[in-house]
Amino acid sequence: MELTFWDRIVRAFQYDQAIWHNIFLTIIYVIAAACVFFAIRYIRGLIQKKERFSIAAFLSILIGPLVFPVILFLILSIALGGASSVTPGQNMVAFKTSDGEDAIALSTANFLANETGRYGTHGRTRYYAVALSPETGEEIWQTKLERGGEAELLGKTGDKLWYFTGNGLQVIALKSGKTLAKTTDFKGIQNQLPKQYKNYIVKNQFVYFKGLDGQFYQINPKNLTGQVAKGGIQATDFPESSVSGKRFETTQITTNPGNNQLVAFLSDKEMQSIQSGGDIETDLENERSYLYETKFVEQNKVAVSPEQKVSPQAFIAGEFILDPNKKRPPNDAFHKLTDFESQVTDTNSSSYSADYIRFARLTGGLGLSTSSKYLPLTTSKGDWLIWHCETTDMASNLKLSAFNPKTKTVSWTTDLHTSSISNTARQGDKLTLLSNGYLLEINLKNGDLKGYSFENDRFFSKKPE
Repeated sequence: MELTFWDRIVRAFQYDQAIWHNIFLTIIYVIAAACVFFAIRYIRGLIQKKERFSIAAFLSILIGPLVFPVILFLILSIALGGASSVTPGQNMVAFKTSDGEDAIALSTANFLANETGRYGTHGRTRYYAVALSPETGEEIWQTKLERGGEAELLGKTGDKLWYFTGNGLQVIALKSGKTLAKTTDFKGIQNQLPKQYKNYIVKNQFVYFKGLDGQFYQINPKNLTGQVAKGGIQATDFPESSVSGKRFETTQITTNPGNNQLVAFLSDKEMQSIQSGGDIETDLENERSYLYETKFVEQNKVAVSPEQKVSPQAFIAGEFILDPNKKRPPNDAFHKLTDFESQVTDTNSSSYSADYIRFARLTGGLGLSTSSKYLPLTTSKGDWLIWHCETTDMASNLKLSAFNPKTKTVSWTTDLHTSSISNTARQGDKLTLLSNGYLLEINLKNGDLKGYSFENDRFFSKKPE
């Protein structure tokens, strides 16, 4: 996936978004055209005069004037090009193009270096709204966003995409990438637009924001008019921090369908702690974990049977990926099995309080209370998706595995070639993952991976292990 030295040379002779690079490249092409012109004149003159052809003279005319500018150009392009970067935003929207093809819309921060050396790298960052094909990495459209600061995609309403631009809003047509409205177009509410991403939200096909006067406002996406919101929004709807983790939730514990038991990730250390009656340690994210099918309460006591290990395969920091579109019923087996009081018949016993505290520590240490409202993300074959680390190193690549809860086997495992995931989008049997440097698409039937590297502007594909 990394660019070779030859790749960098080839890329240097292609136009990009750096003005100095494009001007310099144009000058080189003009010089090259002039060299070809004079080389042809030289040959014609020799033919007319019937003089002997000199290879040295021909090459000096054809190549001589290009040597210095090309070498200087390549040095600058490779050095500054290596210092430049493209970083995707943390939010994305999946949609269909006019041709019915899958597409992903997001924002990118394009840093163009114009100086690099012992005192650091200097340049400028421009933000763009971009639509890409997750199949090929091909750009469908790109639109420059207003200057004002860090930009991010807020969401979609109908056929419109809403971007925060640092100074306000920019509305873009989903299929064409055409700008439909900018901050200055929102008359009447323009002065109320906040300059922080967390003060905007797309909900129920409306755009809401916290006005600078302390009131909630809503924008009608159809006519792009805004007014004070009369309902449908409250302070708790707005994110407390960045978009990271939005619509991407995981858990270490879930319920096996049709079975009155939990399926949990447990390490050997955790298992020993539970069996010995001690408190579970909470900082075990780099431990090798195994899947256990169990109940955490048996005969009024907290216990896990070691004979209930589902599979011998170990997962490092394994977690189930949850489906934000499938909410768990409040009265299903999962909630019953995670409610200590409903499983204990004698709540007046002397050991009840101690067991309750231990159960709370156990389930809390496994992250049970953080992501319990959704069901596991499943494939068309009924497999659950598990993401886990390749090694115990903090910067380890992530892997994605498909686990069948009925056969208790792993269908496939794919290396994701990235150490973090910020967002996901599901389209049929395709799962698109967005990370800090890659747009990845996983075929959920067989685990085939297709990816696009923003840094190297390169598409790649990988088979599962």
